[in-house]
Amino acid sequence: GPNVITIEIAHLLKQWEDVPDADTRTVAKALVKRFRQQGTKEEDWYRSVRLAIAMERLAEHLRLDALCVLGQHYIEKATGAPARLGASMMLEKGKHLVGSEDDIIGLTMMHILYWLTGNPPLAAEWGQYDAAHNALLLVGHGMASPALAGSDDQITLTGAPEEWGFQGAGVNMQFIMSPGTVTMGHLLDTPSGWQMLISGGESLEYPCLPCKEIHALVKVERPVKEYLSELQRRGVTHHIVVVHGDVRAELQKLASVLNVGSFVL
Repeated sequence: GPNVITIEIAHLLKQWEDVPDADTRTVAKALVKRFRQQGTKEEDWYRSVRLAIAMERLAEHLRLDALCVLGQHYIEKATGAPARLGASMMLEKGKHLVGSEDDIIGLTMMHILYWLTGNPPLAAEWGQYDAAHNALLLVGHGMASPALAGSDDQITLTGAPEEWGFQGAGVNMQFIMSPGTVTMGHLLDTPSGWQMLISGGESLEYPCLPCKEIHALVKVERPVKEYLSELQRRGVTHHIVVVHGDVRAELQKLASVLNVGSFVL
């Protein structure tokens, strides 16, 4: 069965300190050549890429299948960079899934949706709603495979939108999820037992917002305000995982096999 371990910041810092400058420069040059940049500085690149390499080497060293980071005043303060770029680079390779904010349950749902669809998932937060498009704005944590953008020319590398006590701005991907049918889901620990949120929608073609963040505009099937009211009534948490493809029926079958309750929105 699965084994969850707590990794001390010292383990990551050991990998971070051992990253050669030449490796950092090589990876940074490849990213600069691949994506356009906006407002990033050399020191931001150096720190973010070095951390990205260290994160992957840590996962390999400890033989992890996935990584869930609690950055903020921890990783960012210690290294001077956010874990966002490193997570996106690992997610693109597909060998390790990476979640954030210590959301192990969300990381579990990322695995489920990845296994069912073969497509990279986006772990996001409920952001705002757009009544005109009957859609929800889902905002990530700067962690998603660039494949979600559809093509590299849809991605801009910017500074991170959040600052957690470190100097500089780090490097972060800014793009909107490419259009298409999507499935959204999460697992909820409720007083009456585990529940699985299952929802469908359509990721809309929409201009990328200049928010220094990975995001998606997802049209839902019922009136959006009614949808949000039902979310709140059910006690849904602030995280949601979204992936291209329609696997709602498969999720319902999985919930039944696991003896987990489910509700479809």
